Amino acid sequence: MNPSRRILLCLGFLLLAAFLGGGAAFAAGGARVVFAVLAALVAALGLRTLFLRLVATRSGLRVHGLLGNRTYAWSELQRIELGRDPVNSMNPLQAFHRQWIPVAHLTSGRTLTLSQITSYTIRQSARDTTLAARVAAELELARAAAR
Repeated sequence: MNPSRRILLCLGFLLLAAFLGGGAAFAAGGARVVFAVLAALVAALGLRTLFLRLVATRSGLRVHGLLGNRTYAWSELQRIELGRDPVNSMNPLQAFHRQWIPVAHLTSGRTLTLSQITSYTIRQSARDTTLAARVAAELELARAAAR
């Protein structure tokens, strides 16, 4: 993930945590505890965004995500390709840009979106020149070489 994107995500989470913490300061009774716990959880998620990444090793692909880490052996990965992220398909700004993301297809049939690397383009024709396309190609080469 782009370092500036990670920092912006972290700052956004921390701003939300500060807002919730402010709510805890003005709340009464049980609501104060709820706001304080939510603020702490959001702050923890914000700090965790600084460590999002993908690490390709000889044994497999290590995914450092928002809620935890997981290692996938190369034998668990059927293929890795560049896909389009459907998460923001309801966003009206999607009419002006496209969001590309590496997608790992597991041998179990599940699909794993590697959202740590996301690229945005305005034109469809630029998709193969994005960082996400280069990372997807490199991961696919590593997966093929490990087999």
